[in-house]
Amino acid sequence: MTHHILVSKDWGLEYHPVKKYHKGMLGDLVYGRADVAGTLSYTPNERFEYFKYLICSIRGMSVSFVFRAPSLAYSTNLFALPFDGKVWISCAVVQCICCLVIWIIMKWESSKQAYADYKEIYIENKAEFMDVVLMQIGVVCQMDYYYEPRSLAGKIATFSLLLGFSFIYNAFCAKIVILLQSTADNLYNLRDVYYANFEMGLENTPYNRFFVNNPAKRSDEFLRQLVISRVHSKGKDPNYFTGQEGIKRVQNSFFAFQMEKSAAANLIEASFTNEQKCSVRWIETFFKEDIAHLGAPKNTSYAEYILIGFHKMFETGVYAREHTRSFSKLPKCSKSGIFVSVGLMECYFAFFIFIVGVTLSWIILFVELIIDYYLRPKKNRIFRTIKAQ
Repeated sequence: MTHHILVSKDWGLEYHPVKKYHKGMLGDLVYGRADVAGTLSYTPNERFEYFKYLICSIRGMSVSFVFRAPSLAYSTNLFALPFDGKVWISCAVVQCICCLVIWIIMKWESSKQAYADYKEIYIENKAEFMDVVLMQIGVVCQMDYYYEPRSLAGKIATFSLLLGFSFIYNAFCAKIVILLQSTADNLYNLRDVYYANFEMGLENTPYNRFFVNNPAKRSDEFLRQLVISRVHSKGKDPNYFTGQEGIKRVQNSFFAFQMEKSAAANLIEASFTNEQKCSVRWIETFFKEDIAHLGAPKNTSYAEYILIGFHKMFETGVYAREHTRSFSKLPKCSKSGIFVSVGLMECYFAFFIFIVGVTLSWIILFVELIIDYYLRPKKNRIFRTIKAQ
């Protein structure tokens, strides 16, 4: 038996209605130019008429989309997550009650001569309700405030408020630190990744191009159209990349890349930091995979010899050794020692509050100026009338 290697550029996946499988490795098998395939291929039902599938020489081989899960702030407001909704409501109710109690106490203090004289010494104005509200905001934000109750009852109420919100503030800060190190876990499938506005790309292989460009029984047509809309964007080159380039995009951006899982794991293990490994996620592709096998012509006479050779490799441990050396396990994430820098994405809600507050202050200022402009003539007439009298 003479061993001769015949090299083809691709699988020859295109199925011609007349010529059948007429190109690539599958064409070589159909037309007798080769006795056995050297590369694995899928086993759809229509191929059993032409091929005999002998053995799966590589187990655990699969094609998947890989991406880095974004930080939790990408999809959720971090500042609302530390506490449950009931806790937030309870805090608001307690603060409103304390605000009302302190305001009543301060109103009572202003009616007593002793406390009124004490405030005059320090040139303090009479506290209004909005002053007490600002005091509550200062307590929540752990900031100083201007007005202070002078009576024992007021001091006890203020101390209780400060102590309670100190514990709440510490719990909030501790939870925020944990959330900053967390990634979004709400991307479970290809549809979720698409609606999260991830860019998508495919490894530049014949089977990826074939399945994305041709409808097939094993493909989910809806998901295939979603992938096409991302891979074949109008006005841009199709997103077909080498494995190294695709994984580099996954590392540096919101990008989902489809390639063989073990090869991707090898590239990730070599180039990703520990923090980046912890955010790696895998999802199924848009076509249904089966276990890839080595194929041979339907009526080949070499099937028994090939199977005997493979069984000897399995029994002697050669297969297990080569499989362990050639295929990388999924990268492991070590949670210890992760440092997360806080960016604009994590702080957007704080900036949002700041921008809204500044905008409202300018709007109120302009409204006050307009009202003053129209009321000033009326005020001047009143003053002239008073002087004339």
